Amino acid sequence: MFPSHPRLWLYALTLGLALAGLGCGSGAPTVPLPGPQPLPPIDPATAGNLSVHLVQDGPPGDLVHLNLVIAELEVRSGGYWRPVYQPKVPVAVDILAGNDQTPPKPIDLADQVLWPPDPNDALRFTFAPGSTAERQSDFDPLPLATPAQVVYPMGLPGSFSVATGGASDLRITFSVDHVVQQDPLDFDRYLFLPGLVRGYDLAATGYITGTVENEAGEVMPGTVVTAQLLVPGGTASTAGAFRTVQSDQDGRFTLDLLPKGSTCTWTAVSQVVSGPPSFPGTAGQVSGTLGNSPYDHFDCPIMLEEVQSNGLVHGTVTPPPGTGQAERVDLVQAVQNDPLGFCPLVVTSAPVAADGTFTFEVSGGYPPVGPPVGIYSAVLHRFALDAGLDLVDQPVASEPIVVQSGVELNLPF
Repeated sequence: MFPSHPRLWLYALTLGLALAGLGCGSGAPTVPLPGPQPLPPIDPATAGNLSVHLVQDGPPGDLVHLNLVIAELEVRSGGYWRPVYQPKVPVAVDILAGNDQTPPKPIDLADQVLWPPDPNDALRFTFAPGSTAERQSDFDPLPLATPAQVVYPMGLPGSFSVATGGASDLRITFSVDHVVQQDPLDFDRYLFLPGLVRGYDLAATGYITGTVENEAGEVMPGTVVTAQLLVPGGTASTAGAFRTVQSDQDGRFTLDLLPKGSTCTWTAVSQVVSGPPSFPGTAGQVSGTLGNSPYDHFDCPIMLEEVQSNGLVHGTVTPPPGTGQAERVDLVQAVQNDPLGFCPLVVTSAPVAADGTFTFEVSGGYPPVGPPVGIYSAVLHRFALDAGLDLVDQPVASEPIVVQSGVELNLPF
């Protein structure tokens, strides 16, 4: 799915308090701050190769171009930050350049960089001025306000090692629809809200493929499809969208970059699509696990049944997201064709704007069209730092809500 990251606030606050303490009182001694520690040399005999690619995750919303001016990308390996992308002159990288393909075409940032065989557990981006975003209706690209630097812990499947003599392919996903928002105080610019960027070793992942059709057997292009871990008997707060793509012109989709393992049972869930008419959220007809064989996968077709009745759900989060804080609200339901009988699944999701508002919309315009009638729960995902300075999700679930035909529902958090 993107103001300063909360982790950086914590670093800055810690450093500020330390400096303030050194300066208090008369005659306080001056203590020199330690300089940067040199990186240990890489032994070519034990090193491997690391490639780095950017991948779009989720629908881009109304954006057609997202140009990020990246001055440097680093990966933390063995406790040290090592650069993998460091152009002599920062250039804009259009994250949406390959978005018209399914799955989106990766954008290369590094190709076969020499790398030590150590665990990699975090990403760090340094931005230069000049990033822009562009909608189809814009005459010119609009400026994108980005932080100077942001840090992300690795997403699932977590840290990975580059094998000696081997090659690892690091895929970094940007959930553009959640991390880039229009500034509510200045409609002539966008804001980058960090928090939903994850890194994966391609070889440690699998994928799900399938086709979306309606009940007449017609393919459904442009349908938003999400991969979700199945949690039998779970609650709304345990439901979570993991990877999101849109079906292509033939209704096909590929949900890639999914963690493998015997405990990971996946299904594909179609979210509501543009209407009216519209369609309720529907789980795929097949669910399964991704084994440990390289690039394991399975097919998960989806059949949508058309509905005519919709309501509208919007709400406000208090307090609104802080600067550099990305939040979203998921609409969760026990959907049709649930392969496990009952398992709460994310039907659709909405980013929380900087002013704290959110709206679940099937299509824009006035009046907007919301989700189909039914009983749902809404889950607010709020991100915070834990004791280890890792970004963690703190979900808050609402009581069950009833969406009724033509009724507007306001949901406060």
